[in-house]
Amino acid sequence: MSKNKFITIIGNIASGKSTLTRLLGQRLKAKQIPADSLFRVNPFFPLALNDRSRWSLASDLWFFYERLKLERKIPHQLKSHHVIVDSGLPMSFVYARSRLISGYLTSNEWKLYKSIHDELLPTARFSDLIINLNTPVETILKRIKRRRRQFELRHYTAKYLLGLESSLAMVVKKLIRHKVRLIDIDTTQIDFIHNDNDLQQLVKKVLK
Repeated sequence: MSKNKFITIIGNIASGKSTLTRLLGQRLKAKQIPADSLFRVNPFFPLALNDRSRWSLASDLWFFYERLKLERKIPHQLKSHHVIVDSGLPMSFVYARSRLISGYLTSNEWKLYKSIHDELLPTARFSDLIINLNTPVETILKRIKRRRRQFELRHYTAKYLLGLESSLAMVVKKLIRHKVRLIDIDTTQIDFIHNDNDLQQLVKKVLK
């Protein structure tokens, strides 16, 4: 049996998921799956930005299904590499539930999303390890301003980010109940970009 690990990195918007995926992937010589970048090719995403109530369900189902297809390939990829997924299936649930909290999904739309999610999720392999990046909303807002993505500046308010935090907390509790190995990281105390020792300590934890 392969000893390679399937690692998923979760966290709020601008918490450093993509950066850590890249840095950890380079250090572990891992296959990197940039699932958080799917917004660039989701045909429903720009429509949902302009009309959340009309297009959120279609957009979120697209994200979930595309992430599912990516993760179904992971058992084969693990034969030769560690695999690190940026966001992945846990974040699909987080983002979709935030739409319910914000009022962009009706209760019936949420029931439909959740029934499809719960039916198909077991067809993908579960992560060996989840890395959860905790970042204060104030810090996230500063990072959003710094990276200057116009749709983030328009739509990602403190209220929206707090809704994501609520959904993340629910997902983390569920992972703990299912005894999934979890590493929680306070990103205000650790600097993976400028402090190589911080990254090396994480590598040691991952490989335990």
